[in-house]
Amino acid sequence: MDELLAHQVEPMVTLYPLGRTAMDWAVDPDGLSELLIRLHHDYPGVPLMITENGAAFEDDADRLAFLRDHLTAAHRAIAAGAPLTGYLVWSFLDNFEWAHGYEPRFGIAHVDHATRRRTPRRARSGCAR
Repeated sequence: MDELLAHQVEPMVTLYPLGRTAMDWAVDPDGLSELLIRLHHDYPGVPLMITENGAAFEDDADRLAFLRDHLTAAHRAIAAGAPLTGYLVWSFLDNFEWAHGYEPRFGIAHVDHATRRRTPRRARSGCAR
């Protein structure tokens, strides 16, 4: 395992304070690289796809940093040989969370739940590259 992880570069520096989301979840982009590399090592030849990755943030700069750092982590894993075939952001729109209602804002597009108006956030442009 250590020889696979040797392909990684120094840990990333992020903008979000203390590496926590608005819901107090830990943020660990390096863990994504490590997991993808480990899955590649443990299950050789199996294609990998990230079907849901995102977090709730009050500040769009934090959301953009989260996505940038996790996409960078995914690229690191690819460079180390992980057969990553896709990465899907959670979520395109702000949504309803069963445990928290409409408060956590996950989307790369803001939703005004009263009017249903959708407004793209800055983080959306970071996903287009």
